[in-house]
Amino acid sequence: MRLQTLIVILLTVAAAGFADAKTVRVQPIAPGAPLLDRPARPRPAPFVADATISIMTEALSATAGSDEDSIGEIARAFASAGLQRILPVRGLGPIANMKDLLHMRGIDMAVVNADILAYARATGDLRGIDTRLSAVTKLYDKTVFLVAAADVAGVADLANQRVLVPGADSDSFVTARALFSELAVPAEVTGLPLGEAIGELANGKAKALLLTLEEDDETLATLPPGKGLHLLSIPEGPGLAKIYGRRSLSPDDANGLAPAAGVSTVTVASLLATFNWRPTHARFAPVLQFVRSLPKVVDQLRTTDAKGFWRGLDGRAELPGWQRYEPARPIIAAIVPLVTPMTAPLAAKAAPAAKAPATSSALGTTLAAVAPAVAAPEPAQAPAVAAVAPIPVDVAAIASTGLTNQKDSKGGMLAEIVSASLKTEAAAIAWQSDETSLLSWLSEGTSARIGLPLAKPDCDHTSDLVGRAAALCEKLAFSKPIFQTLEVLFVRHGSDVTFERDEQMIGRSVCAPTGSNLSSLDSAGRRWVKEDLITVLQRPSLAACFAALDHGETDAVFTDDLGGRAVLEQIGLGDKIEVARRPVATNDICAVAAKDNLDGVAALKRLDAGIAALKADGRYAAIVLGRIGKQQLSGNVPAVQ
Repeated sequence: MRLQTLIVILLTVAAAGFADAKTVRVQPIAPGAPLLDRPARPRPAPFVADATISIMTEALSATAGSDEDSIGEIARAFASAGLQRILPVRGLGPIANMKDLLHMRGIDMAVVNADILAYARATGDLRGIDTRLSAVTKLYDKTVFLVAAADVAGVADLANQRVLVPGADSDSFVTARALFSELAVPAEVTGLPLGEAIGELANGKAKALLLTLEEDDETLATLPPGKGLHLLSIPEGPGLAKIYGRRSLSPDDANGLAPAAGVSTVTVASLLATFNWRPTHARFAPVLQFVRSLPKVVDQLRTTDAKGFWRGLDGRAELPGWQRYEPARPIIAAIVPLVTPMTAPLAAKAAPAAKAPATSSALGTTLAAVAPAVAAPEPAQAPAVAAVAPIPVDVAAIASTGLTNQKDSKGGMLAEIVSASLKTEAAAIAWQSDETSLLSWLSEGTSARIGLPLAKPDCDHTSDLVGRAAALCEKLAFSKPIFQTLEVLFVRHGSDVTFERDEQMIGRSVCAPTGSNLSSLDSAGRRWVKEDLITVLQRPSLAACFAALDHGETDAVFTDDLGGRAVLEQIGLGDKIEVARRPVATNDICAVAAKDNLDGVAALKRLDAGIAALKADGRYAAIVLGRIGKQQLSGNVPAVQ
C-alpha cells in the first residue's frame, strides 16, 4: 500500500506542478482506500492572483532608448488608468534577455529586435526561441548604418576583416552576426565600447562599424571627419527580405556619409515578444489581460506621444520571420496606425514612370494618369512598340477639412497626393458643393472621371448595409485607401464621458453638424440612433456643435478627428475639449468612379499604382509630413493615418 500511495502522490504533484502538461486524472488504487494520511491540498487554481506583468528592455550598460522609454510609458499609462501594474526590467542585453524570457521565472515579455531569430540560426545559440517565443506586436524600426573605411568599396570587401559594433551583447552585435551570415560574408565581428570602436575605425584598426540607430540618434555626428569614412549599401536578397525592411539613405539622412545618389540599407523591427503561454499556465491570464488592455492604453498614449511612434503603431504590421502570439492576434489587430508614412520602412527608389502629355477636356486641363508599373526591358531583338498615352482623367472633389481645400493652390493634401500620383497639376479639379453633386457629376459624361474624397463603407458585407452606404457600394468602384481618418467623439476636459465602453453612451446626447453621415453610430452592433439610445442634436456647423459642448448643452460632438481638431484650433477651444479615449470608427478615404464608367475604373487602378510608387520612394510621406506631420507629432493637430 505504501508503494501505491507514493505513486499516487507523485502523479498528483506532477499534475499540479506542471501547468503546461496534460491534465492527469488520478483514480484511487482500490475502492475506499485512503490516498493520504491527511486531507489532500486542493489543486491550485489555473491562474494566480498576481496580475503584474514584467517586460525586459535593453541592456543595463546602454543609454535608455525607445524600448525602455516606451515600456515606461506603457507602465505609467496602465497605472493612470487603474489597470495592471507593469514592471519594466532592464536586462543584460538582447541575447541574455532572450535566455531570461525562455527560462527565468517572473519574466513575461521582452522588447527584442526581429533578427534575433536569424542570429539564433547563425550561431546555434538560443535553441527553442523560434518555437517557444512569439511576437505580440511590432513597435518601431531601427536603421542599420554600415560605416566603412575609405578603402572598402562594398560589403564583400569585409570578408575576413574586422567589423566593430558597440557592445558584445548589443542589438548591433546581434544584427551584425545575423546580417553577415545571411550575406555569406565571414566578417570578424567584435564588440567594443562605442568610443573605443570609433577610435579604432578612424585609426585603421578595423574596416567597418555597424550601428543600429533610431530616428534622431546623433551617433553619426560623433564620427571624425577627414578619414574617408562612408556608408556601404547593403545588397538585396530573398533571405534578407524575410528578416529586414529596406530604406534609402540620402546624404542628409546619413550626416554626409552617403553619396549624392544615396545608399540602400536595411531596417530591423523592434518587437514586443512573449513566451508561448498556454491557457493552462498561471501566466496566461495576466498576459492576456495585458493584451486586452493594450489598445486602450495605446489610444491614451497617442494623446501625448512622447516618443513619437505611438501614432504609427500598427497591430497588423508584418513581423519578419516571427509567428504571432495567437491569443493576441485579433485583439492587437484593432490597433491601427494614425500616421502610416512614419511606420512603413522605405523601399528602394522606384524607377520614374514616363510623364504623360498634357491634355484638355471640357473642364480644362485634366489629370493624366501614369502606367501602373514600369515594364521589364524587351530583348534586344524585339521590335520597338509605340508608346500609348494613358487616357486623360477628369477629377472632381468636395471640400473636406484637412483633406481637400478649394482655396489651396494644390487642392489640399489628398489632391496633392492624387496629382503627384497622376503626374500633373490639380488646378483643373471640378469642385462640387456636396456629395450628391459629386455623385451626379460622376454619372454624367463619357470621359474617365474620378471623385474624392469618400469614406468607403464595408462593401464586403453588403447584407449589413442600408440606405446611403448600400447605394454607394452598388454604384461606385473604390480605389485603395489613399488615407485613413478616425470618426471620434469630442468631450469636455474632465467629463465622465470617456467612451471606454459603448454602453457608457446610452442615454447621452451627441451633437453633429446638419447633414453629417451618422451611420457609424449604428455600426458594430451599436444601433444608437436606430433604437433612440442616444439623443442626436443637429447644429448648422461643427463650430456650433463645439460651442454647444462648451456650454454644457450636449455630452459629446461626433465628427472626424482631423476636421474636429482643425476647427477646435480655429475657435480656440482646444484647451477645454479633447478626444474621447476610443474612436467610434476608422474610415478608409478613397477616390471613386462610377462602376459603369470603365475608363474611370481603370483610372482608379492607375491611381493605386501611382500612390504605391509615391510610398515606395518616400514622396507620400513627404507630402503628409509637409502638411501635418510635424504639428501632429506635437499633438496640436488631428491624429490621422
